[in-house]
Amino acid sequence: MSLVLDTPATDNGVKRDSDAEYLSKLYEATRDEMRKAIQREMDAFLTSGGSITEIEPHVMADPPTKPVSGYGKGAI
Repeated sequence: MSLVLDTPATDNGVKRDSDAEYLSKLYEATRDEMRKAIQREMDAFLTSGGSITEIEPHVMADPPTKPVSGYGKGAI
C-alpha cells in the first residue's frame, strides 16, 4: 500500500494547513486505503470459493475460565 500526501506547505513562512488538519487528512486517506485493501482481499477470497459465516454477537470462541494463581508454588 502506498500513500502520498504533501506535507503542510508554506507560503512566506505561513502554513496553509495546520498540523491537525494535515494529520486528519492523512488518517482519512490511510483509513480509505485500508478499507480498499480489505475489500480487495474479501473479493479475492470470495471469488476463490471462500464463504463468510456470520456469528451471533454473544458467542465466544474462548469462554472464560476460572483464574489460576501460581502464588507460593515455587521455590524462593
